[in-house]
Amino acid sequence: MTRYYYIGLDVGTSVIKAAAFSEAGKLIKIVSEPAPKSKIVDRASQDMNEIWAITRHLLAQLVDKLDYGTPISIGVCGQGDGLWMLDKNGKPVTDAILWNDSFAQGSVDEWGSTGAALKASLKCGTELWAGTSAAIYKQIQLDAPDLAAKAVTILHSKDWINYKLTGKLATDFSDATIPFFDLKLMDYASESFNELGVEALKNTVLPPQFSAENLGSLLTKVAQSTGLPDGLPVAVGAIDIGAMHVGLGLDAPGDVLLILGTTAVVSVVTDPKPPLPPIIGATLVHPMPGRFIRALAPLNGSSALDWAQTAIGGGEALETLLEDASKSEIGSGRILFLPYLNGERAPFVAPGATGVFVGLTSNSRRGDMIRAVLEGVAFSMRDCIVAAGISMPEQVILTGGGAKSPLWRQILANVLGCSITVDNSGNHGLWGAALLGMAAAGHTPSTKPASKVSKLIYAPDPTARALYNKCFQRYCDAQAAMAEVFEKNQH
Repeated sequence: MTRYYYIGLDVGTSVIKAAAFSEAGKLIKIVSEPAPKSKIVDRASQDMNEIWAITRHLLAQLVDKLDYGTPISIGVCGQGDGLWMLDKNGKPVTDAILWNDSFAQGSVDEWGSTGAALKASLKCGTELWAGTSAAIYKQIQLDAPDLAAKAVTILHSKDWINYKLTGKLATDFSDATIPFFDLKLMDYASESFNELGVEALKNTVLPPQFSAENLGSLLTKVAQSTGLPDGLPVAVGAIDIGAMHVGLGLDAPGDVLLILGTTAVVSVVTDPKPPLPPIIGATLVHPMPGRFIRALAPLNGSSALDWAQTAIGGGEALETLLEDASKSEIGSGRILFLPYLNGERAPFVAPGATGVFVGLTSNSRRGDMIRAVLEGVAFSMRDCIVAAGISMPEQVILTGGGAKSPLWRQILANVLGCSITVDNSGNHGLWGAALLGMAAAGHTPSTKPASKVSKLIYAPDPTARALYNKCFQRYCDAQAAMAEVFEKNQH
């Protein structure tokens, strides 16, 4: 019996991964490499050619000595937003400026003062921030107009890899949503380009396609350099969070996914109805037609714990620090932590926000501070849920690097007041991308994606829940008290 495997690629901000899966979703082989570092001081950028070189190398690594069967398709997902520009020859105009870059905040502030940001946000269902393509391009127009003038095509991370794989330029609805899309029309809004002062981009955006469509075939030169078959089908693909929803089988309205990665993400599947104002967070078109994803992504998730490990724990083993934190009582000895170490973008946009400890005394201990960091991130995620008006189901799925901590899992369950089902695989985005590739090749998976979720469940404790309700109110009060300071920091 002939065996087949399906390739998923994930072009992440920190790591680029390639994986081979069986038809039933079994992980056969996975390889990864760090994404390239920014060459520009104090900027979030990546060399597009280097990203492709890493990806091609990973594909060659993946198939090398892989004695399993026949590869059938490739599906790609990747980081969203930012500005990825190609010139008339299909070459990068400059390094990709990423979604987490803030140098274009001045343009966002200007749009806010003129009302342009609100008009665009009401159409695309997303609160604009400095890392959107419109803001970055606007700033480049001001700072380097000759560079901006070279842009013939703007696309996204997975689109760039797809272009190098197939020679075809395309994007999908999930990536196209921000910031020029009109969710009611399901098409780009011409007036949004005008209102944001980036009319030049009207003819550079790519018409969106469905994520599971067949984009094209693997180029001969890529096949020869990777060991893959010539002509392998490649799917249009999706933004990384969209692929994660596909990989976990989250496509029913009300399904909630929590990601405790470097940044945190709270996302919920909704019916195809644009959100009502005020616009908070982002709205993405789900890779499965007929659904939206409402997503709020605080800037600090597990990165806050990484910082605490060095700044508070002196680089001591994380297991030791978490053990110390577990000995601290609920509420961390009345210490609160506002986890805004790199500004904030959800549930509010505040580039000048900073991390804040409230309630430190001479009796405070290291374990109290570490626990306060864990609780602060959990409060931030609850804050997003409240601000977005999300009705929490009895059970949500949690994933990401931070989900490996049993203490953090239980804190989240108690703070949110719902059971946490933990997915430990860490490969659902890759599996989702592979599923899109599978569909593009006309194949049907032999198992439901949702069955990939582990059954490790953390239930909320009623007593702890009641205590955390009081702590959360103090968190909100502290946040409000610091708002003016954050505003002054910005200027």
